[in-house]
Amino acid sequence: GFTITGTDAGNYTLTQPTLSADITAKALTITGLTGDNKEYDGTTTATASGTASLSGVLGSDVVTLSGTPSYTFAQSTVGTGIGITTAGYTITGTDAGNYSLTQPSLTANITAKAIAVTPNSNQRKVYGETDPVLTYTFTGVIAGQTPSFENTLTRAQGESAGAYAIGLGSLSLKDNGLFKVSNYSLVLTPGVDFTIN
Repeated sequence: GFTITGTDAGNYTLTQPTLSADITAKALTITGLTGDNKEYDGTTTATASGTASLSGVLGSDVVTLSGTPSYTFAQSTVGTGIGITTAGYTITGTDAGNYSLTQPSLTANITAKAIAVTPNSNQRKVYGETDPVLTYTFTGVIAGQTPSFENTLTRAQGESAGAYAIGLGSLSLKDNGLFKVSNYSLVLTPGVDFTIN
């Protein structure tokens, strides 16, 4: 397409330039996925919901999304908007060599795991006596972690003979080695009473 003009152009011939360049793979992204929130379980294992689909394929090019994805939280502890790394998606098809695939970046929350505190049954005293320290059991702690408690359960006020609901009172958790308070919440199992005879 280059030409030469001018008074003396007839005295010359023109050789078109020979050039080279690269055609790089077109980046494809994956849409349609949402990171799933989960309750704290001590691991970075994550999951996602939705239907993964390719975005960016040109015209009638044959490119298919395949592979077995895996998802990993950036941290194992409680938090919001935690990044999730995705791996395992691949592309196949006649035109797959013309494309590159970017794994999806997702986020989700890890919420506190509930520790169920259940007051022991048949806790009582005789009218006029001093209240005993209220005892309890608990469930819900991740294996290998040992919680530490401080303060005590309390009961509804009153000193007359009868039944009084037991509540969490000032019972709380504290950090202890692998056990971190921020990863847990205390939940009272209702329906257990303290009795004054």
